Amino acid sequence: MNKMLNILNLKLDSNQIYIFLSMFVCGLLCSYISPVIIKDIYTKLPSSWIAFESLVGSVSGLLISVAWKNSIRYGAVKKFMLLVIAETICGVVLCAYLLFIDYNIWVLAISQLIYTTFVTSFIGKCIMVFKSKLWNNENREHYDNNASIIAGLTCILGYSLAMFFEPSITFALVLWGIAYLVDDIGWAIVFWKNRNLLTDIKKNE
Repeated sequence: MNKMLNILNLKLDSNQIYIFLSMFVCGLLCSYISPVIIKDIYTKLPSSWIAFESLVGSVSGLLISVAWKNSIRYGAVKKFMLLVIAETICGVVLCAYLLFIDYNIWVLAISQLIYTTFVTSFIGKCIMVFKSKLWNNENREHYDNNASIIAGLTCILGYSLAMFFEPSITFALVLWGIAYLVDDIGWAIVFWKNRNLLTDIKKNE
């Protein structure tokens, strides 16, 4: 195992093992199923929706970044576990609805937009805070490089599989639900292990 990590230039500490294991599983599943789901959305919805979705994502990203200070930043970091739980539940419920009740492309597109625009954005901002507390200088460089390597591996494996073994939309939704379950597990474990350090922030920072 150590030899393989050295070949891949992965330098993992005790926290990063959890993060990158869940990142690998989630990334592999998402890259495998994303061509099918994206194709379904892009072929069934008008181009104006794609433009609207991109616009809302850009505007919300800007607004959340501008507002990321004081009580909003403090509250999100303190409630990180609740955000993770909410993201997981929303994702699994969405997949279950599409699988067992009604596969409606508008429900998929609108839910995904709301989900990624708000909950996922705040989780990403919290992780940005946590990374600066857990690692600095060379260790932060290792983390970022590890993330790039894992992302590259999952994309190569996932998209290669999708080329030769294209999943049905039903199977893709099942895997998508599993991806939601494992996506934040790594960071949830790391947060819980280091919660005193990671929540040690002031409202006016």
